[in-house]
Parts: sequence; C-alpha cells; structure tokens
Amino acid sequence: MKRFESLDGLRGVCASIVVLFHCDTVLYTGHLFNHGYLCVDVFFVLSGFVIALTYEPRLRAGTGAAAFLKARCRRLLPVHFIGTGIVSLTAASLWAAGFIQLPGFTYPIMAGVMLLGMLMIPQRLVTGDAFPLNSVLWSLWGEWLANIVYALGVYAVRTSILIALVAIFWGITSYYAFHNPFGWMMGITQHDMTGVVGRSMGGFLAGVCLFRAYQRGYLARLPSLSPELLFAAWLIISAMPAPTITPAFDMIAVIVVSPLLIALLIRSDKPMPKIFVKLGALSYPLYASHLAFIAIAAAYFQEFHASRHIVYAVPITAASLILAWAINRITARKSSSPAVYRNKKLPGAAPDPA
Repeated sequence: MKRFESLDGLRGVCASIVVLFHCDTVLYTGHLFNHGYLCVDVFFVLSGFVIALTYEPRLRAGTGAAAFLKARCRRLLPVHFIGTGIVSLTAASLWAAGFIQLPGFTYPIMAGVMLLGMLMIPQRLVTGDAFPLNSVLWSLWGEWLANIVYALGVYAVRTSILIALVAIFWGITSYYAFHNPFGWMMGITQHDMTGVVGRSMGGFLAGVCLFRAYQRGYLARLPSLSPELLFAAWLIISAMPAPTITPAFDMIAVIVVSPLLIALLIRSDKPMPKIFVKLGALSYPLYASHLAFIAIAAAYFQEFHASRHIVYAVPITAASLILAWAINRITARKSSSPAVYRNKKLPGAAPDPA
C-alpha cells in the first residue's frame, strides 16, 4: 500500500495558512493570506475523498452507520476535546481576568458555552455567535454533518446524483456568497450558519466524487506534478489581496481549483520532503487549538496597547505548532490512520452504482 503523503502535505499547508490568516485578525496587517478561509473548503473536499477511500467499501459491504460513526468518534473526538478545552479555558481565563470582553457573558453563561462547545452544539441563540470561544468549531460541525449524512445512505448514491448534489450545494453557497455581506466567509463570521451546510456538503460530496473517479482510474490520465508546485499554487491563491469581499474569485477557487488541486495530488507520484508529512500530522490538532494563542495575543495588544507588526505572527505560529505537537503526542495511536493509504485492491468494494 502506498501512502498519500501529498494529501498529508496539503492538509498541513492549509492548517498553517489558517493559523496565519487568524494571526491577521489581531495584527491588522492585511497581508497574511487574505483568502486563508478557503483552506476550510479544501479540508471538506479532502475529507470526502479520504472518508470514501477508507469506508465506502466497508459501508457497501454491510458495515452499519453506527460502526462508522463510532470509528470517526475515536479518530476525531480526543483532539477535539483537548484542543477545544484548551482554547475555551484560555478564553474563559482571559475573560475572567478582564483582558477580553464578551458582552452579555456571566459565569453561568460561560460555563454553559464551554459545555456546549465541547459537545459541538451551536450557541448562536444564546450568545449571537455559533461558537464564541473556539470559532473553528463551525467547520468541524459541518464536517460531522457531512459524515452523518454520508453514513446514513449517501455512500450508496449513484455518482451522477452525487454530482448533481454537489452542483446544488455549491450553487446555493455561491448564490448566498453574492448576497451576503461577508461573501464566501459567511461560515467563519458565525453570525449566520446558513452557508455552512452548503460549504461542508458541497465540498465533502465533491471529495466522494473524486474517490469514485480515482476508483475508476480516471485520475491516472492527469499529469504527475510536483506536490511542492501544487502547494505553491494554493499559497498564491490564499495570499491574493482582498480589499473587499471576492465571491467570484472564491467560487472559482473552491469549485474549480480545489478539486483539481486534490486530484493532481492524488495522481502525483513525485517525492515530497518529509517536513510536509510531519506538518500534515499536526494539521488537525493545530487547527483545533491554535485560537488559544490568538486569544492571548489579542488580550496582550488590547491590554498593553503594544504596536502590532507582522513579525508577531512568527511566535504565535511557533507556539501553536508546539501545542499541536504536544496534543498529537498525547492522542496519536500506535498505528497510522488508514485514511491516507491507497489500496491496490479495495476489499468488499461493490460496483459503483452509477
């Protein structure tokens, strides 16, 4: 079996971009990956491919939804609990000390919000934000939604219907992006979760379609490109200036570029530096926990009126990587997740019903 190291690398690159994008929310430089929020859509497509690669043959062979979701819980929840716990405790401590302001919060509300966050239940009706302490939970909530829908029967849906569903979800998201003041970032604002379903389901199902294309050998027709070249292309897209919302650019980047990027990485047989693989191993804990240091940085600048400079992104990112490494060490299993392996033969695979 051959490992999809290129997908590991892309996951690590995207998680790092998200950290730098969030650094700019406290540094105000306007130069740190203005389109970093598009990396979340890459995560959704990656997840759809990886989940279908690993579980679709088993689900078609009779593995039930409960067993699938139990396996996903074992894989995802330890990092979620630790990462969200650290971020929530950090935010709560800074709030209690008066370093950050959370209007309307009281100690009972804070306790309830922390509990709901750990359970990944949106709190918009209580606080105005879906996940006010660890805002990245909006995308993890969307990921769980996609996983549940997939396990309940989407795995057996014909490919032609899946393609139509992808078009519908991404079409709704695109329409909403053009009519929303936050554009394609509507999920990240957390004030409106309407776009989350379209983004998560559209991306996830597109990833499942990529798996079907890979299974049939269609991706073998693509050229084999260097992963570093493809990473650089996504870095350029993520760093494009954004003086205002850019729904047309975002729509093309998500609907056209991200599936093509992942398809080319699946096809690539070029060697890749191990640093990207190591970064990929830290991607999920990095994504789940990095807002702890963003909150600390925000409190520091507000309390001491320190000058904000792009150089501060370096220690924030370094500290986030160290924390992610520690979480990964705590939660890592002895064996690697099967989600990043390419099976020469997929046991139990049924013919595609397309």
